[in-house]
Amino acid sequence: MKCMLEERLGYSAERCKECYKSVAMYYKYRLRTSNPGYVYAKLMLGGPDAERVKKNFLAGLKPGSDDAEMWNELLRDFDREKYLHEMLP
Repeated sequence: MKCMLEERLGYSAERCKECYKSVAMYYKYRLRTSNPGYVYAKLMLGGPDAERVKKNFLAGLKPGSDDAEMWNELLRDFDREKYLHEMLP
């Protein structure tokens, strides 16, 4: 949320990128990559592995479960700009 707020406030693209990168690293090394926070940080950071991270996260959910359905719906057509403006109008 902090990274998105900084981005919406007009902080430099490089600073925002570093913020998302640090959040992703925190989740990766402290809380696991199966945490939705990691997925969102990677998606907001962008880059070539963001889609792979999303697919791995979704593949790790129990098929047909409520969680799988919810996360598939939330992440299916993830649009970074839309998400940024919906979370912080």
